[in-house]
Amino acid sequence: MIYLDNAATTLLKPPEVYTKSDEILKKYSANAGRSSHIASIKAAEIIYTARYTIADFLNINKPENVVFTFGCTDSLNMIINGLFNSDDHILTTVYEHNSVLRPLENLKNIKGVDYTVIMPDENGIITEESLEKSIKKNTKAIIVNYVSNVTGIKQNMNIFSSFKRKHNLLLIIDGAQAVGVQNLDFDYDYICCAGHKGLYGPQGIGILGIKNDSFLPRPFRFGGTGTATFSLDQPNDMPEYLESGTLSVQNIAALEQGVIFCKRNSENILNHEKKLTQYLIDNLKHISSVKIYSPHLSKSGVVAFNIDNIHSNEVAEILDKKFGICCRGGFHCAPLLHKYLKTESTGAVRISVGYFNTMEDILYLIDAVEKIVKK
Repeated sequence: MIYLDNAATTLLKPPEVYTKSDEILKKYSANAGRSSHIASIKAAEIIYTARYTIADFLNINKPENVVFTFGCTDSLNMIINGLFNSDDHILTTVYEHNSVLRPLENLKNIKGVDYTVIMPDENGIITEESLEKSIKKNTKAIIVNYVSNVTGIKQNMNIFSSFKRKHNLLLIIDGAQAVGVQNLDFDYDYICCAGHKGLYGPQGIGILGIKNDSFLPRPFRFGGTGTATFSLDQPNDMPEYLESGTLSVQNIAALEQGVIFCKRNSENILNHEKKLTQYLIDNLKHISSVKIYSPHLSKSGVVAFNIDNIHSNEVAEILDKKFGICCRGGFHCAPLLHKYLKTESTGAVRISVGYFNTMEDILYLIDAVEKIVKK
């Protein structure tokens, strides 16, 4: 099996992620912060250490502003549902995933929250000019997908940072496809991360990173925190304010190992993914009947394409069943982008590489695509 669906989940992880998950599950999976016995204290220490590691990685000054969630979708829902009121306007882009679009549409329907979808220029980039044209007096925030999960297009985050400072807006980053690979050295207020993608952690764990704690979102969930038991109001202290219920100690500890791996290998990971995707694009463009939707000069590990007269789902099925290649066809939960690309009837075949893929994987894929075209 050749696994090329890393934008969905990185199947192969660093060995230390597996080892740590197994160790914690066997030895330290107590309820952190709920008891005074040694197992509970050890679990709390493990979680705090992970917060500190992740805060440093995300350039967040306060470890308590690293909030553990169920995943990137959960993080985005937490911030979108917790920040906005009926008189607010939000800027977002055509590249957004349904984990942004559906919460926004729900707020529009139930609260009257307004949002504007911004289109890119001919190079696929959201420009400052397009942002300026869309801003309103009541615009409160910008939500942007750093790297598209469909085409792999990478946005210039300095444009968004500069614009948000100029207009005193909040900047929310969907980092599902970027964090762990791309540079985070820019000004933002909130970042939403998936543990199981570019951070090489397990499924079921995500991060909401908060730099601007002057605007904390309203709690998305309410319940036990191990503190202030006799108060029926949610505790105001972070991270308990946004974290209710039992945290997954083993997932958090395993995620920390993924973050450490990414920090140590960040440049190698980015260069390796760019090398593989660039080689793939350079070769696919010479195959007749193949249309590529990703930028020629790839800056991420995602490539989208179609073969004329064959639905993307059929191509993905052939690659799986005949060649043993795992990739994804279809619509990738990004409806507005598929309309923009004019692929709303066919979807697109998405190849997404990871650090543990090899050039041999890509060569085999190219040969498979050539055989599908010629059949």
